[in-house]
Amino acid sequence: MITLEEKLSQFEELINSKVEKENSHRLEEKQQEISSFLSSQKAAFEDSALRTAKLSKDRIDRQKQEKVSTAVQAEKRELLKLSEGFIKTLTLKIEDKCREFALGSDYPGFITQILIRTLEREGVSKDTKLVMILAPENYNEASRMISAELEKIGFAKYEITEGDISLLGGFILEIPELSLRITRTLENSINMKRDDIGQFIQNYVRDGGVN
Repeated sequence: MITLEEKLSQFEELINSKVEKENSHRLEEKQQEISSFLSSQKAAFEDSALRTAKLSKDRIDRQKQEKVSTAVQAEKRELLKLSEGFIKTLTLKIEDKCREFALGSDYPGFITQILIRTLEREGVSKDTKLVMILAPENYNEASRMISAELEKIGFAKYEITEGDISLLGGFILEIPELSLRITRTLENSINMKRDDIGQFIQNYVRDGGVN
């Protein structure tokens, strides 16, 4: 027969066993909660670190792009300034060459051929009256040669006068019947080619004088 002390002892062991199981279960739950919390915090930290790293990279890339853009714009301004200087210098040299040419022996024949090609291109009838204004450079020889060539190809009605139309040589052709006025001066030709000259110089400077 079990005594009262033995029953109390068994009851105490039962209580202790139950408490120990409950504590073990609670401890396991707490450990799982802590582990889950730490995992979530680790993921949040890693995500935050990635966002921070991306923002930092984007900021650095943006700063690089801004610096590159600033450098490119500065280079373009310097290239434009350099090109404008070259264009001015080259244009002045071309004008000097044109002045020398307009005073030389080849000029009258050259300007005569320009006039004849202009008449042919415009399809001007030989019965049409022509009015020509020649620049002062080599005027006497140029007007004589033009007159001879016009008469040779069948033009009989024409007027040639001297006019202060250009410092570099050339002529103005007027055809009253067609209400047509054509300017063919060396100065005008240079101005028309100024953009082409500028583009050539820009390409030359950009390529380092290679092409």
